[in-house]
Amino acid sequence: MSNKIIKLIDQGLLEEALSQLQVALKNNPGNDGLWFLTTIVYERMNDLSKAYFCLESALALQANNTHYLAYQAKLLSHGNGIIAISCHALSMAKEIVDKLEIAQIDTPETLVIIATVYRKLKDFDRALTCYEKALSHSNQQKPIKNIHNDLAVVYQLYNHNQRALEHFNAAISNNTQDYMAFWQLSQLTLEQPEKTITHINKVLDRYSDDTNAQIYLHYALARIKEKQQDYAASFKHLQQGSLAYKKIHPYKVDEDLAYFKQLAHSYTQDFLAHSSAGDTPAACPIFIVGLPRTGTTLVEQIINGSPQVSSAGELLHFNRFFEAACSQRNPSQTGLARYQHLESLDYDQLGQLYLQSCAPLTGDTPYFIDKYPFNFMLVGAIAKAIPQAKFVHIQRNPMDACFSNFKHLFRFNSANYSYSLEDLGRYYLGYQALTDHWQQCLPNSFYTLSYDDLVSDPVTQSQALMQFLGLEWHPELLDFHLSKQAVSTPSAAQVKQKIYRSSQQHWRHYEKELTPLANFFEESITH
Repeated sequence: MSNKIIKLIDQGLLEEALSQLQVALKNNPGNDGLWFLTTIVYERMNDLSKAYFCLESALALQANNTHYLAYQAKLLSHGNGIIAISCHALSMAKEIVDKLEIAQIDTPETLVIIATVYRKLKDFDRALTCYEKALSHSNQQKPIKNIHNDLAVVYQLYNHNQRALEHFNAAISNNTQDYMAFWQLSQLTLEQPEKTITHINKVLDRYSDDTNAQIYLHYALARIKEKQQDYAASFKHLQQGSLAYKKIHPYKVDEDLAYFKQLAHSYTQDFLAHSSAGDTPAACPIFIVGLPRTGTTLVEQIINGSPQVSSAGELLHFNRFFEAACSQRNPSQTGLARYQHLESLDYDQLGQLYLQSCAPLTGDTPYFIDKYPFNFMLVGAIAKAIPQAKFVHIQRNPMDACFSNFKHLFRFNSANYSYSLEDLGRYYLGYQALTDHWQQCLPNSFYTLSYDDLVSDPVTQSQALMQFLGLEWHPELLDFHLSKQAVSTPSAAQVKQKIYRSSQQHWRHYEKELTPLANFFEESITH
């Protein structure tokens, strides 16, 4: 029975697997293995609360099962998906994995789960140790799924690019359909780029009807061609990749623009001037916001050089709590209607939940950084919930900002505006209007920093930034590229270099192809 269900799960037939599991559990409720399989099914259905409940049932029957405990920590490390315990989820996950005697564990699957939890906790040293141990104990005839990919990504965070390249190549050798590995290795310096291009084209031809292949492989080729300065070919691959992406991720920019206006309408200067939330003694968050790919990681690394600051990475915590609060306030509403009556949310509770959920990631410093760029939307709600919060908004030349977004393949569904030049232009203007609104409403806590000014005059601009934050400036803040610490961002390779200006006006390499976008911005200025 279990083998049959496992096969259904592997095939993605989750509803059928769940149906059979429910019948089996009714007849045999004391079978911990069945409860664990049900956990896996609910997790893949993205119903984390039910997954957690089922896992607790498995643990009630096998309290000391190391694999179950590791999986419990993994579920908790998803963050705030389990609303009932969301603000303590990461703390609970950390407590579980820290108690496990990793030296005594030699089951590769369990080690991978533990490594995944440590990645969520930003403890990359322990994550790397667990991944390496898992690989050393794995069966070469049946390699653990994604183990080489996982190792490569962690090595990238440390800027160990040769090791990363070795593992990406190993991932591809194990599975030609690991399209993501092709895309990820295209970020690295390739010894034989033409050989890689030929390989990718062969895979593209072989899996021409696979949309994911079209997405990842065209974006990989675009990256490689750009490094070869073949900009026309690079842009063609970007167009093909973005068209494939839009087939499975339809998007309407008008919905986002309406949401921006709703937020600006709700969080007025008068409303934000009268904070109802209590000022807590917890660490003060510094939110780095703006569009992605505009220098947010660079600014994070500069600020993080202060001994008073730690970085928690890119956190979706506040967004999840905010969405849950809106759903509870307007339970029967969908779309824009869910964001009615924002003035009646419990902002004191929102702030407390956010700060408690971040505690395992913030260390003992008085300030911590949350570098999730899309928090630019929720500046008003954050300021209302956490009055002591500070916001650093990174603004970049609109053409460079938009093209940098257009040529990047984001995590699915995180930046759907970026796969069309027309959508990009309109989204940028909406984003600009909203951040201008926050600047006007919160002049003492919202600071706009020009990326172009920063790379042109890093000393003056970083001094002004640290003064705004109330932190001491020292020249070593600009030596972030010398740090041996891992950087948990897709921009890890860039921030391991000194500040450079080559990305300014980079869009002009594609000036012909981007003429419609440039004309759009010129027309918006004249109107």
